[in-house]
Amino acid sequence: MQGSDSRSLTGIAAQRLSRLSSEAYRLANSHRKRPKGSTTSSSQAEATTDTLPPLQLTPEQELAAVTSFLASLPQNVIPSNVDPSLPIDPQLVLDFDTRSSQAMTEVAQLEHDAWVRYPVVLYSKMHSPTSRDMEKMLLELNLLPGPAIIQVEYRPDEEVLKPLLHRLTGSNELPLLLIGGKVIGTAQEVRYMHSKGDLARTITKAGAIVDGAKKKKGRKH
Repeated sequence: MQGSDSRSLTGIAAQRLSRLSSEAYRLANSHRKRPKGSTTSSSQAEATTDTLPPLQLTPEQELAAVTSFLASLPQNVIPSNVDPSLPIDPQLVLDFDTRSSQAMTEVAQLEHDAWVRYPVVLYSKMHSPTSRDMEKMLLELNLLPGPAIIQVEYRPDEEVLKPLLHRLTGSNELPLLLIGGKVIGTAQEVRYMHSKGDLARTITKAGAIVDGAKKKKGRKH
């Protein structure tokens, strides 16, 4: 009798263990399923990024990107294998992922920031009397921030930069003055604007402060 009871208890225990094992397996599988609304994996995100079309800059964006790139560090140069007649590869002059979903937003911000940081930019020619005169005019205004003067002549990328600027601005002459990202006429027109006070007013509208550098120096003493 005791042997029969023992076998019955053993059978019941085995059935319960079997049911518990089945339930545990079911629960484990349910946890492996991805819940709705869960985020995609990093590999899926990378695949999405790879399918985005290459970023294309407008001429205005390209001018801002190139100018900011060159003005930020003197050692920054445009590679010699760049075809200046074609839009530049954004990856050469931008410091963020140009294939990300936020790339266009970042480009718009860069275009704005470039002309805030460099409201007055002069692409100059080192041994040109006209360039020297224009540099002198700008320096006499004691601008804050000061003018970004980029000497094109004798740069390693001179042969690429000149035609690139011509494509983006329509001007094939140096010096080339940009105020707020806009080309400001010929050297003769700039001189005339300066004589009438219009140059200072245009620069002020672009965000630079005339005599701002002088006032800043005065506060230090």
